[in-house]
Amino acid sequence: MKKLLLLTAGIFAALSLQAVTANPYAYNISAEGITDGQVNSLELKVNYTLNAPATKVAIVFYNGETVAKTVDLTDSDLLTAGAHSTTVSLDNMEQGVEFNWSVVATGEQLETATELGTNYTFWAPYGIAVDNNPESDHFGRILVTEAQMNMSSSYWTNSEGVLAGIYEFDPQMQRVANASGTYGYNGGLTFVHYKYPSGYNMFAVKKVRISDDGRIFVGNLDCLRNPMYEVDPDNLANWTPIFQGTMAADTSGVVTDADGNTVAIASASFDVVGSGENLKIVNHSCRGGQVYNPTYYSTDIYNLGTATSWATAPSENVTTLTKKYTQSSSGANVAFDKDGEGIWYVQYRGTPSEAQPAIKHTYKSSDGTWVEDYSDVTTVARGGGVHFNKDYSLLAIPTAAFNVGIYDMAEVENAMKANRVQAPSTLTPKYTVTTSAVRGFNDFAFDYADNLYTCDNGKEKFVQIALPRTNLDCEVPAKSAYKFAIAEGTGVVENVADAEVVKVEYVNVNGQVSDQPFTGINVVVKHMSDGSKQVTKVLK
Repeated sequence: MKKLLLLTAGIFAALSLQAVTANPYAYNISAEGITDGQVNSLELKVNYTLNAPATKVAIVFYNGETVAKTVDLTDSDLLTAGAHSTTVSLDNMEQGVEFNWSVVATGEQLETATELGTNYTFWAPYGIAVDNNPESDHFGRILVTEAQMNMSSSYWTNSEGVLAGIYEFDPQMQRVANASGTYGYNGGLTFVHYKYPSGYNMFAVKKVRISDDGRIFVGNLDCLRNPMYEVDPDNLANWTPIFQGTMAADTSGVVTDADGNTVAIASASFDVVGSGENLKIVNHSCRGGQVYNPTYYSTDIYNLGTATSWATAPSENVTTLTKKYTQSSSGANVAFDKDGEGIWYVQYRGTPSEAQPAIKHTYKSSDGTWVEDYSDVTTVARGGGVHFNKDYSLLAIPTAAFNVGIYDMAEVENAMKANRVQAPSTLTPKYTVTTSAVRGFNDFAFDYADNLYTCDNGKEKFVQIALPRTNLDCEVPAKSAYKFAIAEGTGVVENVADAEVVKVEYVNVNGQVSDQPFTGINVVVKHMSDGSKQVTKVLK
């Protein structure tokens, strides 16, 4: 198993020899026995799948935000990677109250960041996205793009796949086949392998992003097709073009409206933020594809909201990132801040300078203008990737060949807000991940448990990295469809707030007494803290 060395303030100085798996979390969470939002039993069958082995798992029931009951699953068979089903007791939970619930998986304490054993070779991987929406039917799904047509049957994306397109993996890093039993999706588009007259390879599907509410978008840079498509989450073969208008016939990648105004340009990189009516897209585009001319680039924002198409000019242009800095679309990326009012821009240059910086940050000031407040002209951001984790607390940016900086956003924001007039010269990563397997980092994605995924066009790898965590628990809520109330007459005390339950006894028809229900009819005797008893009947 390959290892990564984590360097952080001198704390971690040696390579761990322990066998390490991914940080665990639960997905495919469901329950059986809920009808019209109610259960008629003191037991609930729950189902879940673990992406990796856990040290412990718990089912936590909530009344609103208050913990009503926690059930620890101690059977070791319920802690392994894979699918599980178990029945948990709802005893001592109030009737007529709606409960939501979650599955908490706890992992080992990692002393080092570790590249995990399962990785895949692509011809040209450039984009990664993970569905981190627990309400999604595809929660945990990982998508990876192959940006160029590979011409060698020795690559599985050629011999078993669709060549250029998007490829699906499950949370256990296993390939997921398409309807034909092979792999990948290209939306029915015919990508070809050819070059610009200048000699640079054309890109096809460059980036992929999944919004907070589970919408999937892919950006295209071959300059012959629409710059961006929305992909049906339930059918990855179904792609719909976002931008409406006339596609230029000169391979410039420009879509115009009826009056000749620019609607959108081929996508070198893009990002999405928000959900529903607040969803926004930032498109860092390149007129003419992969070129080395800053005047060919534009960075535009589209307030797409719930719409599925766009036929007018962009909502706004990010002036600080238009016709500046970008020297190659292959290694330049943008990432929205959490509020969509700031953008990180990262590009790979071997010798960064003020004219060709490695890292920029720009934000929208109170008067509506875009202002730069951070510039790094020394870091070699090999590959140019940049991406946040699910709650925007961590940011990944390459810091050198074979190195990734993991930044604590609370520290970054404090440093930058204190220096709005005079930006800090450098920001310090929380720690640096060092690997020999991946040299350049073209993209990043984090899953729900803060496992990091990255890809490298140079070494043609897609890999998973387990990161150390302060909180070893990863709590995933069950979908709202699995909320429930316990129906009347199931043996639950209605007003438990008046007195606490101190002891519960189950009595069967033979008069036997136990602290666990018998099969069949039980008389449930609850001994209350005020000395009273509550007697009910339940059928198991």
